Amino acid sequence: MVKALILLLIVLAGFIAGPLFSGQTGYVLIVMAGYQIETSVVVLVLLILAAVLLIWLLDWLIKKIVRSTRRGSRWASQRRERKAHEQFTQALQQLTAGDYEQAQKHAERAASLLKEPHDALLLAATSARLLKDDDTERRLLEQASDKANPLLALQIQHAASSAPDAGVTAFKRLLSEHPGHTGVTRAAAAFYLRHNRHELLFELLPALENDRALLSTLLSEYQRKAVIGYFTAASSSPDLQQRWRALHKKSRQRALVRLAYAAVLDQRGEQSASQSVLIKGLQKQYLTPAELLYSPFTHTWQTASDLTGYIEAYIKGAPQDADAIALLGVLYLQQGDSEPAQRALRTALSLHSTPYYYRLLGDAYLASGHSEKAVEAYKEAQSYKL
Repeated sequence: MVKALILLLIVLAGFIAGPLFSGQTGYVLIVMAGYQIETSVVVLVLLILAAVLLIWLLDWLIKKIVRSTRRGSRWASQRRERKAHEQFTQALQQLTAGDYEQAQKHAERAASLLKEPHDALLLAATSARLLKDDDTERRLLEQASDKANPLLALQIQHAASSAPDAGVTAFKRLLSEHPGHTGVTRAAAAFYLRHNRHELLFELLPALENDRALLSTLLSEYQRKAVIGYFTAASSSPDLQQRWRALHKKSRQRALVRLAYAAVLDQRGEQSASQSVLIKGLQKQYLTPAELLYSPFTHTWQTASDLTGYIEAYIKGAPQDADAIALLGVLYLQQGDSEPAQRALRTALSLHSTPYYYRLLGDAYLASGHSEKAVEAYKEAQSYKL
């Protein structure tokens, strides 16, 4: 390239020097698209020379930028590798020295710098296990699994963005192929909840409840929707009873499951059966008055005389149980006995005042026509500081 440029310059210099020494610079006329350009041969050669030099300069500049960018990129990549190696080495040294917290910290830093972070994530998970941090260990192992199997992450993403029926099929396959994988389980649960597939969500509850890294508020939402969905999917009363009996004994002993079953029985007009389920739960201590009072489901107790009688008898043996007394107030209120409801709720408040008790008392006052007292109770509930 350089030799060709020198040769071209020599030739052009000859074109310039010849006319200048002879005194005849020559004449050039260029006609194009209605325009005329008149100049001498020397000026034309100089213009060509300037254009060639400009092209050569641009070519040299572009190549230099490209080369420097590659070198910079290569330098940055090598620097990241050096840092990652240093962090990984420090993690190993700290692990050997018994400083597991620092070992985990350095291993996670190494993982963030490496293109293939699988080994560093496993080292960090080992440190977390030695620290007895089960949640962090599970998170790191899941990340290591995803890095080792990027195809799985892509499959989860594809299933989550699919139409409801196609997504259900895809997640069933993934759950079968990757049992116990928390990433698959969480994604499937979110998908089922979003598309109201509560029966399928119910099947995932054991795995979700074992996932201690799952937010408690999200787990509560999963549990509530899954359990009520399981029972409301029953096509008839015999089917509903069959679903209840089909549950494992330990599942039937769970307060949330029992409350959901009783609520669905209420919705279907089977108040007597609903009361029996609740009373049996209270008798066997599968259920407490507090859990019944704060049930996340809607219950109909207008004709719940048996349940009311049971709670009245229970309070005689536990006169300091404020939640049981407040529950009795709710039962009285639903059955139209507003005066006994007010007395029960005032008693509950004297034992333990809460905003919820005040709201219930306001409802009791309102039911009996004492609107001013109701407003005072509601204000108290609203301004109450937990």
